[in-house]
Amino acid sequence: MKPEQAEIDCLRKEVAKLKVLRDILKNSRGLLRQGLTVKLEFVANHRGVWPVNLLCEALGVSRSGFCAWLVRLPSRRSKADEVIGAQVRQSFIVSDHTYGAHRVWHDVLAQGLTLRFIEPGKPQQNAYIESFNGKLRDECLNEHWSLSMRHAQTIIADWRLEYNEVRPHSALGYQTPKEFVERFLTVDSNLVSD
Repeated sequence: MKPEQAEIDCLRKEVAKLKVLRDILKNSRGLLRQGLTVKLEFVANHRGVWPVNLLCEALGVSRSGFCAWLVRLPSRRSKADEVIGAQVRQSFIVSDHTYGAHRVWHDVLAQGLTLRFIEPGKPQQNAYIESFNGKLRDECLNEHWSLSMRHAQTIIADWRLEYNEVRPHSALGYQTPKEFVERFLTVDSNLVSD
C-alpha cells in the first residue's frame, strides 16, 4: 500500500470516529453538564449502540471507572445521598421551585436527616481522591511550569494518558488501567455471549 493511501485510510478512520463521537454527544443531550453517575448510566444504556471506549471518550469518563461502576454495589453513603437528594427535590417543589441553601438545609434537617461532610483537616475521610490529588500535584503540577491555561491542560492530559495507559498500578494487579479495562471488557463480553 502506498504511503498516500495509508494516510487516506487513516484519515477516513479518524473521520468515522469523529462522526460517532458527534452522534454520541448529540444524543447525550447535555450530559456533559451532569454528574458522573448520569454519564455512567448513559454509557451503560447505550453500550449496545456504540463502543464503550468511544462513549467514555465522548463523555469524559474513564473506561476503568465505568467498569468498576458496573460491578460496584451502592455504598451506604450513596444510598444516604439518594435519600437526601429526594428530600432536596421535595423541598424545591414545595418551595415553588425556588432554591435557597438555608431553606433546603432547614427542610432536610426538619425531616431528621443528617448531612455529612468531610471534616476540615481530615483528608483520610476521602483517601483515594487525596491520594490521586497528591500524585497529580507531585508528579505533574510541581514538575512543570505552565505558561497558559491551554499549556496546563496539555501537560495534564499527557500525564493522564501516561497514568492510565503506561503506568502499572499495584491495586490492579500491576496492570495499567487500560489493560485492566480491556481484560474486564473481554470477560464481560464472554459472559454476555454465553
